[in-house]
Amino acid sequence: MQRIANLIAVKDGKVLLLQKPRRGWYVAPGGKMERGESI
Repeated sequence: MQRIANLIAVKDGKVLLLQKPRRGWYVAPGGKMERGESI
């Protein structure tokens, strides 16, 4: 089973977002992790 997480990071009133290269969309940082995988 995979675990999926996203993060909303705010510092000094600014929000961290990533821009997707193909579509130009902005998204929150996140990712997937397999069972037994370390961080």
